[in-house]
Amino acid sequence: YPVFAGSTAPVKKAAVTWYLMSVTGYTGVFVDFTAESTVNPDTFEASIPHTMCHEIAHRMGFPAEDDSNFCAYLACMASDSVEFRYSGAYSAFLYCYNALYEADRDKAAEIWARASEQLKTDCRAASVHYDQYEGKVQEAAQKVNDAYLKAFQEEAGVQSYGDVADYLIAWYQ
Repeated sequence: YPVFAGSTAPVKKAAVTWYLMSVTGYTGVFVDFTAESTVNPDTFEASIPHTMCHEIAHRMGFPAEDDSNFCAYLACMASDSVEFRYSGAYSAFLYCYNALYEADRDKAAEIWARASEQLKTDCRAASVHYDQYEGKVQEAAQKVNDAYLKAFQEEAGVQSYGDVADYLIAWYQ
């Protein structure tokens, strides 16, 4: 997509701070002051390309979380890399599935029953991976992130990440 042209700065791997990122629930971060996109290398493998593209979208001027998630999806799906395309589709599934689960658990169960074994395996493995970091530190960090996002007119706060489901459904339709 032409809007993404010119993004040549690398996404940095958080070599020193990855554990802190994991216990606080961050898979990536865009640092405004240095204009650097950083990804937590401890992020579940299937999510890393999408996370990289999400952080690059921030760097390219898409500050809203749902916008950056949608940009990441588009970039992943346009990639020649099968890993990037899977990451985009995997992330889109998670956002849409979670939104459906909140609205209608029976319909979500129907979708889950029809999902591929690879997708189910990855979802389960991601849950096991992230469960090890859940706790009071992550809860506190999420409250700080929520306040930070709201301070910058992201009215839904941390819930805005999942608002990408609306974009994805509209794109599909």
